[in-house]
Amino acid sequence: STSRDKIIQIEGISEKTRDRLRLMTKYMNEHRVVKNHEIAELLGVGDDRARVLLMLLVDYGILIAKGDKKERTYTLKAE
Repeated sequence: STSRDKIIQIEGISEKTRDRLRLMTKYMNEHRVVKNHEIAELLGVGDDRARVLLMLLVDYGILIAKGDKKERTYTLKAE
């Protein structure tokens, strides 16, 4: 299934969060590898909120996280 299908299946999140997740995956389709601060800037949220959203996508198997702390990057998992 596509990342979009997987986002639709995530339960217990607001429509605003779902929209943010869709925007993140669209951005990542174009940029491939991103860091937390890029997503924070994209969404107009703080680094902590961006990290929570990124980890939600990691937990659902949509993204892969590599590296530690400030060096951590995120990539879309191959579908």
